[in-house]
Amino acid sequence: MKNILWLTIFIFVAIVFCGCEPIGEGELFVVDFPKTPLVYRMVAQSKISVDLDPKKLMSKGSKSSAKNFSEKLEMIVEYSLVDVADDGYTVEIYYKSVNATKKGFSKSTSDSVKSIVGKKIQIKMTPAGFVTDDSQLRGLIKEAGDKSFAGKQGKGAPVKSHDMIPDFVALQWYMWDAMSKIPEPMDGVKVGQSWQSQLSAPMPMGVAFSRDTTYTLDEINDGIASVSSSYAVTSGKPKGYPDHYSKRSYRQRGFFGVLKCKPLSLAGSGKIKYDLERGLLIKDSQQYDIETTAVLFLPLPGTENGRMKINQSITIELVQ
Repeated sequence: MKNILWLTIFIFVAIVFCGCEPIGEGELFVVDFPKTPLVYRMVAQSKISVDLDPKKLMSKGSKSSAKNFSEKLEMIVEYSLVDVADDGYTVEIYYKSVNATKKGFSKSTSDSVKSIVGKKIQIKMTPAGFVTDDSQLRGLIKEAGDKSFAGKQGKGAPVKSHDMIPDFVALQWYMWDAMSKIPEPMDGVKVGQSWQSQLSAPMPMGVAFSRDTTYTLDEINDGIASVSSSYAVTSGKPKGYPDHYSKRSYRQRGFFGVLKCKPLSLAGSGKIKYDLERGLLIKDSQQYDIETTAVLFLPLPGTENGRMKINQSITIELVQ
């Protein structure tokens, strides 16, 4: 609460001495940290179906030719305030537990995302939720991602095992995204107002597509803001997200290493609960369905119309 007061004083000084416009009638979305650590449970879960022969040109009988996979990343992450300075907060992030479970994938190696457990890093951010220094987090991502290249390497491009590094990145970048993308944070947000962002859609090939995101402040009850989100497909990589691996060119082991895909459609929605008085994210839940092409790098006759469908659910929830 003292940090919200600090931000209010900062805004007042900016208005008086810098000639800024007066604060609007909207609600301020401020990020605050109590004296005790904040603990969040984060889950990214997907169900994947790949059908290389949806038109039954090669398959015999009525049995589906689709291959089914599932994966789940679950983490307990602790955020602690280290310092408050003129330019914002220094926050320590402690990854208390990191667990990845999969079905249908090769079990030859352990997921490198598990190497993050027990690690501690620091970021710097403003009370508006904008991260100003995430260099340690980016370094941790590359360190974990490079472990996916363990094992015997032959000639040619390096070969990596399947991992959930893209899901880890997505969960970390979702924190405070809605707050940091408010176009005029000093004016606040009015009920019914919408604003834009761009989030990642992690894929099993070790990459991520972009999804255009629209946030809308639906209502405020007893100091708790309800913000809805809706998604649409877009092309290219998500802006501002880090590279997952140090190696720019590589091949992936297993089934997904021989697939090419591009997004065709994406639809879904989400809901954020935010405590305006305490400056805390209470819960962020997202769900969407994405369909892409799924074509072999060396396509077999009849597989040119392959499709991949992914049902993705994401939850970030304050547990302590």
